[in-house]
Amino acid sequence: MTVGPRNLSRILLVAKSPRPGRVKTRLIPSIGPEEAATLAGAFLSDLAATLDATGIPWSVALPDDDDPADLLQRMGREVPWLRQGPGDLGSRLARITAAAFAAHGGPVAVLGSDHPNVPGAWLRRCLEIAAGDRAAWIPTEDGGYACLALPRDLPGMFADVPWSTANVAAITRNRARACGVHLETIGTWYDVDRPEDLHRLAADPALGEHCPATARVLERLGFR
Repeated sequence: MTVGPRNLSRILLVAKSPRPGRVKTRLIPSIGPEEAATLAGAFLSDLAATLDATGIPWSVALPDDDDPADLLQRMGREVPWLRQGPGDLGSRLARITAAAFAAHGGPVAVLGSDHPNVPGAWLRRCLEIAAGDRAAWIPTEDGGYACLALPRDLPGMFADVPWSTANVAAITRNRARACGVHLETIGTWYDVDRPEDLHRLAADPALGEHCPATARVLERLGFR
């Protein structure tokens, strides 16, 4: 099944403006707050280009206290945005996916911003599967996930999940079963949160092609 503007599928990029001391905090001891923020901004720029290339409509979901103008400037483009609202991550994900389904139909995918080189083809595949009344995702090696695509509004997928722990993926699988939806894995990816992740990211032979902004920052920092 083809996904795209005609069937109103949508990707929600969950992100915040990359201000020093607020983003990539686990990288600050090794590269400092300013460079950590610069790198986070490069991630957003490259993810925006990847999302544009999928041909699937996308929006940015940002925290209530964030400045959308700053965030969109960092990404280098104007895109629709919405507020995440209050509560823990589960409450916010349930809220923004419900809003997207109400406004656009479906399917809807949520995507994090810690993996700038996640393949765009994988994101498309997630939504293709969700268009067939199944869920699809890209789990990460640390026990979380990079992307989750839903066929319909399923707030139970985000309920009582121990966010920022290694149990997120396991609990999410249980939530899918409880919601009566099949959860298909597209592939496993990785977050870029620690200094060792920067070396791994820098070693990606396609980084310069697919993530030019990130590649430039890593080269300036001596990782490439």
